[in-house]
Amino acid sequence: VMLPVSAPFHCSMLKDAGEKLSKELDKIKTHAINFPVIANVSADFYTQDNIKELLVKQVSHSVLWEDGIMKMIDDGIECFIEIGPGRALTGFVKKITKKINKDVFFYNVENVNSLEVLLNKIQDSR
Repeated sequence: VMLPVSAPFHCSMLKDAGEKLSKELDKIKTHAINFPVIANVSADFYTQDNIKELLVKQVSHSVLWEDGIMKMIDDGIECFIEIGPGRALTGFVKKITKKINKDVFFYNVENVNSLEVLLNKIQDSR
């Protein structure tokens, strides 16, 4: 889905920016990934061997949002929490899960109050 945005994000026009990012990433040491993280550019998990490469690629490549969400669902994720203002990402996930007829839970954390609501729901479910 093409989104109306203010700049050319995640496209070939940013290849030079990715090359600059690569040079900066070469200066740092990455540490072991302690929990699974899915890369937008591959819709698969980062590994210690590919983290820098995938971070550079995501600057100038399309985001595989739906594929990444499907990967999470296929791996058993049943709860999605959107942190920050708005509910755009939750809306995208709802469309994906509706299309495949999959029930998942959605929560939004926009401020301290909504965080407290979520924490209470988690506590009550135990």
